[in-house]
Amino acid sequence: MPTFTLRRLVTLAAALCFLTLSRAAFAQELLIGASVTGEPFAVAWADTSQGLSLDEQRAKDVIAQFTGTDWAFFDDSRLVIGKNAEPILILAFVGTEDQTFFLVHRREATYQVDGKVLRDPETKEGFADIYLTTVAEDGKSSSTVFLEVDLKFTR
Repeated sequence: MPTFTLRRLVTLAAALCFLTLSRAAFAQELLIGASVTGEPFAVAWADTSQGLSLDEQRAKDVIAQFTGTDWAFFDDSRLVIGKNAEPILILAFVGTEDQTFFLVHRREATYQVDGKVLRDPETKEGFADIYLTTVAEDGKSSSTVFLEVDLKFTR
């Protein structure tokens, strides 16, 4: 049978207290959720040294990626877009107090995302318009996708 000294008990108590505080600090509350309904619409442009052109394959890939996604708006101003319980994109957002209009944004070294989400509280329906821009590491080419999805909100 293990022997617990006062020092071990204090250390264990401190560790449990830290764990409880840490979990509370990272807890977030879901403000509103939504799911994509139907098939998204996307147009993709490839901008290279040869000029600007439509990129049908990139548009198809983005449509496949966002079809059937779930959107979760949290009280820490994060929008998590996921599919099959895996996040595919995490954005920052600001929104109106009545949660009917949101602006979303994220910028990283090789990509930027901007857009808006609108929600009708009476029908619980809405849509999102998102621009996804990726830049090649050498900076010589980029791809911009305009994505529109219809959303059904949980409240």
